[in-house]
Amino acid sequence: MQCDTADVVNRLQSPQTRDATIDGCDPIDVGVISTLDLNRHGGLETYVRSLTTALVSGGMSVKWNGQPPNGPYQFDPKWATLNRRLLSLMTRSRLRWMSRRIAESVGNRLCETWLGRTRVMHYVGTGWTLLGFPAVRAARRRGLVSTCWPAIHPEQWGDNELDFDLYSKMDAIFVQSDFEKDLFVSRGIDSERLVRCDLAPSVPMTGNGEAFIQRHCLGGRQLILFLGRKCELKGYHAVRRAVALTSQCGRPVTL
Repeated sequence: MQCDTADVVNRLQSPQTRDATIDGCDPIDVGVISTLDLNRHGGLETYVRSLTTALVSGGMSVKWNGQPPNGPYQFDPKWATLNRRLLSLMTRSRLRWMSRRIAESVGNRLCETWLGRTRVMHYVGTGWTLLGFPAVRAARRRGLVSTCWPAIHPEQWGDNELDFDLYSKMDAIFVQSDFEKDLFVSRGIDSERLVRCDLAPSVPMTGNGEAFIQRHCLGGRQLILFLGRKCELKGYHAVRRAVALTSQCGRPVTL
């Protein structure tokens, strides 16, 4: 299954979705739940803001952890403390179910409050943050559709046993590539529950390096082209240090 943001908006605007009723106050179409600080500049944070803009422009109403979007919001750091305390359970195959149960017990009422009269619960994150477990439990109790955008990095994060414990509970999971989709299928997730949403840039597999060099007047210099945010976590500063070392060794490189 493949879709884009417009398709998601169209599905949420269908009569079957908009006619759904849950007791409470005014309905909220999409309730985003995440441990992210959604006002920061990062890949997932930008995704949530872009998704919110698209949904609102399509006539949807959206809340972030029960609050209006784009407000002065930061997730309660106490949840990170819970993660650290449960780490010894989360990393043991026979005991990880206990971390899920504790997270559900601690976060269930909170998530139910956040969801309110939501029609769709959209969780942004992996199972490792634990918040997804009470979120999907609260959604099920209210008869809501549960979706997830994990944005996993295979063999780095987001693909351990605890993560797939969460994904297996979702009605739909958004993936970014066929490779990621195949990984989910290999771990027992039904392909019908996977929705591929391509990354914004469509990067071709081949290019013309010589034309790039001429267009940017780079001459015959050795080049490193860094694509990404220039921050420590993305490796930018490590690349700069490496470039400085090569220059000291008499092999100048242009970053």
